[in-house]
Amino acid sequence: MKKCVITIVTLALALTFGCAPDKKKPTTHPYPLKEADAVTIARDYLKEKKAAAEGDEFYARPYGQEGGWIVRAQRTVESDSFGRHATDPGSVRMLRIDPHGNVLEYLPGATPPPAPPK
Repeated sequence: MKKCVITIVTLALALTFGCAPDKKKPTTHPYPLKEADAVTIARDYLKEKKAAAEGDEFYARPYGQEGGWIVRAQRTVESDSFGRHATDPGSVRMLRIDPHGNVLEYLPGATPPPAPPK
């Protein structure tokens, strides 16, 4: 009987704390988001995931009727004499951000960020 009670309590604790979904961070940005806020959220999210590199470029486009954003992050590897940029195709990452500033979806690129200089 005692073993059964311990098992039930352990299972209840595991379900309560171990399987709880991640809570979303409250945003400090005004509602609805502006383009600059969406880029800042995307930049911070990529830094947190260790997927950001110096020189990443960010482009934001409105998404949906409520005011969400799609942010594209890419890494420029070189530019020619006319100022045109060559982008590493594997570095393109996409983030979908809702109007409240929560990252709903992250599509990583194939190329990891370069290692920081030592």
